[in-house]
Amino acid sequence: MNKKILKTFLTIVIMLLSVMVFQTKVNARHIGFEVDTVTASLRSDHERGLGNPGDVVEGLPGDDTYCMQQDYKLNAGTIMNILHYIRIEGNTAIIYRGNKRQELARHENLENGTMAWILAQQDTGSYPYNYSLKQKAIYGFIKPWIRANELFQESDMDTYVADGGYSNQDWVNQGRAYAETVGKEEVAKITNVGEKPAEVESYNSEDGQELLKVGPFTMNWTGDLETVKVLDQNDQHIESTIYARYDGDKLVTSKDAKEIIRSDVQFFVLVPADGSVEKINNVELGVVVQKHRINADIWLLYARNGQDLLTIDTDVNTEPDRATSEPIPKIELKGSLRILKVNKDDHSVKLGGVPFVLQQDSTKRYVKKDGETITYVDSKEEATIFKTATQEDVDKGLAKQVGELTIKDLIIGRYILYEQEGNPNYGYELPEEGKVVYVKPDPKEEETEPTENKEEENKTEEEKTEENKTEEEKTENETAENKAEEEKTENETAE
Repeated sequence: MNKKILKTFLTIVIMLLSVMVFQTKVNARHIGFEVDTVTASLRSDHERGLGNPGDVVEGLPGDDTYCMQQDYKLNAGTIMNILHYIRIEGNTAIIYRGNKRQELARHENLENGTMAWILAQQDTGSYPYNYSLKQKAIYGFIKPWIRANELFQESDMDTYVADGGYSNQDWVNQGRAYAETVGKEEVAKITNVGEKPAEVESYNSEDGQELLKVGPFTMNWTGDLETVKVLDQNDQHIESTIYARYDGDKLVTSKDAKEIIRSDVQFFVLVPADGSVEKINNVELGVVVQKHRINADIWLLYARNGQDLLTIDTDVNTEPDRATSEPIPKIELKGSLRILKVNKDDHSVKLGGVPFVLQQDSTKRYVKKDGETITYVDSKEEATIFKTATQEDVDKGLAKQVGELTIKDLIIGRYILYEQEGNPNYGYELPEEGKVVYVKPDPKEEETEPTENKEEENKTEEEKTEENKTEEEKTENETAENKAEEEKTENETAE
């Protein structure tokens, strides 16, 4: 007898536990676990999002649970079977029997993208006899969506779906427009379309900072500009880079690359001229196209007697498509100054041992050479005195010819060459003013000109004594000085 009572008691306990399990209240995010049924119950207040006024699901939030049958009652305590779980990614639906138990099919069509877009929209909520925009759109579009994915036989359609004539065609149209873009999004790409190599020149900022202006560069791209890197000789981004482009005749500058750089518009980069940047290895632009893809998890809930539901969970997956510009030719920011000191009357007479100091025009600092290292100093007294090659230098193999002077590893830009006292040549007179010369990038090996041509580029001429000068010769000197001021390609000085 006791065993019979115990057996009866255990049976009752098991039944109670079963009821408790089936009565578990879950929402769309919880349905992802291993359950095959959910329980719907009524609440006195009107939860937003459900289409049938007065009938709401407790535990299934109103903003992610919707009716499939207009004017059908949702009975309290209804046990709802999960007919299908559907995962929509873009325009593709993966359909499972029950709750993720068995994959039945995959369908790719515009209806899936349209439905995902509708379900992902912010709902306005439902009140008695006033269906929400999302509920109306679901009513109006659920049959085409079901047919496209062959979820039910046509003969069974009315068993599961009843739209009652409601629709929201505007949302359906917007969803269709989104679906038509899936897989056809713009692809990120960028091309260097510059027609000529970048050049380097000195530039003084408004606050007096000496910079090097490098460019122009021109890039064409699709997408949005995401990153800009200006890489130095160590492939490190130059953090102090200023970006510039012309607006008419005005050079507009900014430290924010995105304010300056436009597709198909020439731009420049301004970098320090203090010697810290010896080379620009690359100007690298990165662009991105954001591909927005809506994903939706849908559970179709079937009630044997009463309202059928679908409960949803959506997310927007943003997949960036990126592209980076091809490397540009490396740009040297240092070069060499080469001059040849000759007699004014007879250029075949080359003059050795003539001393000079060199001043950077923009900073007014002087060049100092310590071993192979070039630095810039404030005082002329600290500057290195450079001398043109003598016959002895040529004999030792230190120079190719008498009268030449080469200074390497100088920052590109404009300089002033000052001749100093100590010219050993007869008839010497020290010029009162310096001569403007220009340091440009060293030519590549394949561009190097014959030696005899290079030597003629940067001639300096020996001054005659004042008493032997004629007015004509003075005019010649003044003309030569003016030419130098006009920033000629050649560094010609007349001393």
